[in-house]
Amino acid sequence: MERKLIDMKKIVPCLGGILLSLVGCATNVQTTLREPIGPSSHALVGGSTGGCLVVYSRWDPALHMDYDCVARAPYDVYAPDGKLVTHVFNDAGGYDRDPVQLSLPAGEYKVSSFVPIDGQTIVPVVIVPGQTTMVYLDGSGNRLRKLAPAGSLLRLPDGDVAGGRAGGGPSQKPSSVGLVQ
Repeated sequence: MERKLIDMKKIVPCLGGILLSLVGCATNVQTTLREPIGPSSHALVGGSTGGCLVVYSRWDPALHMDYDCVARAPYDVYAPDGKLVTHVFNDAGGYDRDPVQLSLPAGEYKVSSFVPIDGQTIVPVVIVPGQTTMVYLDGSGNRLRKLAPAGSLLRLPDGDVAGGRAGGGPSQKPSSVGLVQ
């Protein structure tokens, strides 16, 4: 009889710990980059007063395009005042399921999309007339590590390259990534 009481005293705290860890996993994590991603110097859009935004969002297995292809996850573009500019179903088609090339007036915007490890991710971007700003939320930007000058890339908390720093050079700020929970 006494042995069962001792076992119960061990089980209750264990169940409480499991419950707390499950609740902790269910919280919504939001990742926000502090510095904006700017245009790539080599990607130009001719004869335009606006620029172009290309977001390589993650692949979403829930969005089947045909029997063997899935689409990229959608994303939202917000103005600096927080108003929704557009919701983008991010699939331009083609063999490689290219992302949409979105034309936008020059200015500053925020891109919001879900990234599996980082949660809902908000990335400030700068659109410059005649240039293309590339945002990588699917890990494909990591190839830029070998090509870009030191300090010119912004990274997500998981270490993946998110894009080129607006202005191209290293920042004077101590940290380029911030987490908001």
